[in-house]
Amino acid sequence: GINAEYMGLAKAQYSPDKAAGYSDFFQKLSVHLGNLQKLLRGDRFTSKLTLGELAIFSIFNIIADLKPDYLAAHPQLQAFYNSVAATPKLSAYLANPKVVFHQYFTLA
Repeated sequence: GINAEYMGLAKAQYSPDKAAGYSDFFQKLSVHLGNLQKLLRGDRFTSKLTLGELAIFSIFNIIADLKPDYLAAHPQLQAFYNSVAATPKLSAYLANPKVVFHQYFTLA
């Protein structure tokens, strides 16, 4: 689930060998994404944006910071990510120059 993905990111981030940690994370994530993609109905999981979808979006947003092209291998999930990012309130929030994001997870 989502908690496992956050834990996988944290484990990779604090691994003594960060490159190996992230490699392992992305390898395991690919299986999860394949399963997750099967649950989509079009470009969403539900008919209305839910907190669960925002949680998935937040993981994908971290992944997009780490590996911008990673979701390309899962086009339906990429469409989900793009659809949620285009939601008017979220889109406005993400475009707001006053919002300062600190990229916590890094590959370097």
